[in-house]
Amino acid sequence: MSEVLPMSFSCPVCQTPVAGTTADTTGSPDTATSSTATPSSGCPDCNKLLDLIRAKFPHQHNLCLEEITFAASFTEDLGCDSLDTSELLMALEGELALTIFEEAPERLKTVADVVRLVRQTQEKAAA
Repeated sequence: MSEVLPMSFSCPVCQTPVAGTTADTTGSPDTATSSTATPSSGCPDCNKLLDLIRAKFPHQHNLCLEEITFAASFTEDLGCDSLDTSELLMALEGELALTIFEEAPERLKTVADVVRLVRQTQEKAAA
C-alpha cells in the first residue's frame, strides 16, 4: 500500500517555492518511490523554458531529452561550444520575441544559466 506525501522545495533556477507530492510505499526501504515533482524539477515558468530549450536544442548532438536538465553543462554534458549556445539564444529570442543581450555566451555554463538569463530578460521587458 502506498501513501502520498506532500513535499516542497525551491526551483533550482529561480528559487521559487514549489510544492509537489511523492508516492512513498510504506514498509520496505528497497521499494521505489515515484513523484510528480522533484527537487530537480523547476517551477512552472522555468519548466516551460526547459521544454522550449529541449525543443530548440541543436539536434546534431543526438541527445535524449532527459539529458537536457537544468544542471546539464553545455560543454561537459551536452557537448556544445559557444557557437551552439549562441544559436540556442537566437532560437529562443525568435520564439519568445525577446532581445537577449549576452556578450559572452561562453559564460553560460549550464542550462539553468540560460533559463535564468531568459527569465531576467523577460522580467526587464515586462517592467
